[in-house]
Amino acid sequence: MPYTRTWSEELVAEWLQLEGYFVEVSVPIGVTPKGGRNEADVLGIRIENHTLQIMHVEIGVLGQSAKINIQTVQDKFSIKNQNAIKGYCKKKLGFSGRVSYDNLYVATYVGKKTLGIAKRNNINLKHMDDFIYKDVVPAINTWKQNPQTGSKTKGKTITLPDGLWLLQLIDYTV
Repeated sequence: MPYTRTWSEELVAEWLQLEGYFVEVSVPIGVTPKGGRNEADVLGIRIENHTLQIMHVEIGVLGQSAKINIQTVQDKFSIKNQNAIKGYCKKKLGFSGRVSYDNLYVATYVGKKTLGIAKRNNINLKHMDDFIYKDVVPAINTWKQNPQTGSKTKGKTITLPDGLWLLQLIDYTV
């Protein structure tokens, strides 16, 4: 897996991995009108019940006006980008069946007005604090209740897998 560019992308990638997804970061999904490259920040991919499940997560700062912020998020999850991601994942896995696509924008900064508009319009947008406390911490707790590799500690401290260093830090501090 290529390295993430930021700690926030790393956190999302580790969370998806803990949730049972194969994870890819910085996935090319198109070219800009000026020749630059569009990328999906983090993709989680898994096959469950004969369905290819894709979780597309974008991470960033939403520090402009609410209108611009909402447009930024909508552009990240445009139909064109969704189709590019679905095509990429199907080709990568040689999968030809049903596809399920979900998305989430995790903002390291976002104002209340933007969050309110997103909620009213069913846009999946979370502030980093909410993401950590409502998604990451519960995922850690769920995993620790039933670790895939089992536990030899007989109910004592269960440690997350070594490579999930940001999740370990959160688990240690929460």
